[in-house]
Amino acid sequence: MYSSYVKRNNARITNNVCDKVVKLAENETEQVVENFRRRNQTLGLNKNSPVKLQMDGTYQRVHIKSRHKMGQNASQAIGIACENETDNHDIIGFHLVNKLCWVGAWLRGKGYDVECPNHEYCTANTNIYDPLSEKDLGYEIGKKMAKLDLLVDYCTTDGDAKSVQGLQEAMQEIFDPLWSVNRLADTIHRGQSQFREVLRAKI
Repeated sequence: MYSSYVKRNNARITNNVCDKVVKLAENETEQVVENFRRRNQTLGLNKNSPVKLQMDGTYQRVHIKSRHKMGQNASQAIGIACENETDNHDIIGFHLVNKLCWVGAWLRGKGYDVECPNHEYCTANTNIYDPLSEKDLGYEIGKKMAKLDLLVDYCTTDGDAKSVQGLQEAMQEIFDPLWSVNRLADTIHRGQSQFREVLRAKI
């Protein structure tokens, strides 16, 4: 009895802390954007000048593919966008995709017909069968940046990522149908690809 009470109390406290951490992160992001606008004005630029980003996504698994089961080998993905204008490279956009839900798993184990993410206290924000996509991460980050009235003109990513395409779709949907986000190659991945091509070359 006491153990179940402690678990419920810990869960309630954790939920309250999580909400406050999310609010704190959002406030800090707004402050970073405001500082960026003040910097633009100091440099004589329009305070709403487009921002240059660097963006990447990661999964909670080392390998996204699995030999032992169909589909992806991950259940969480996070995309992070940092401004590429200053030496600080502050985070100004992020999005987490989560398929994990302990409540849903527990209810299904008890025989209830529930589906994530459509039930109360669900921690998942996507269906377990939906593929994790960096393009979707870029789109969601783009929507969040649009709420801050931030346009993006250049974004640095690795070569195999579609995040820029998702970011551009969000910008076109909210700001301008003809807006274009230009992708810049990540120097590390570009250097690695050039090194591999040199090894393959027949000299």
